[in-house]
Amino acid sequence: MRLLIPAILLAAAILSAAPKPHQPAPPVPPARNALASRFQPFDLPDGTVLTLAVDNGKPFTIPLRENPTTGYSWQVEIGNPEAVAAVSSEYVQGGRPGMTGAPGMRLFTFKGNGHGGSSAIQFRYRRPWEKNTAPAKTLTVLVILQHGR
Repeated sequence: MRLLIPAILLAAAILSAAPKPHQPAPPVPPARNALASRFQPFDLPDGTVLTLAVDNGKPFTIPLRENPTTGYSWQVEIGNPEAVAAVSSEYVQGGRPGMTGAPGMRLFTFKGNGHGGSSAIQFRYRRPWEKNTAPAKTLTVLVILQHGR
């Protein structure tokens, strides 16, 4: 009996020090926003030029990764505001609830003016106070407005 208790304690110590089997990561909760659940952010190389044909007069959304906790945000410039107008810009937090600093996505929604045409939309990912610094990332979207595809 005297040897049994130390043997049990030794076995318990060895087992508790053994590596644990891999635990799967907890599932990522569904997007906090119904609109965000319909989009995957564009992960495109810096300087990408993307052509997008859209139905004129109908809203379209461009989703981009953003992490405002770093000070960076997307700045937008519409080349032809008579053809395309900004409708909304909404940030959707990423990661699990309470996960500070996790990147999310910015949903930019635009709409054609109903008259047709095209416009370039410039996106620049930068810190707004760094006026004389090149953007960390750029994206140009060439929007072609089509009538009833």
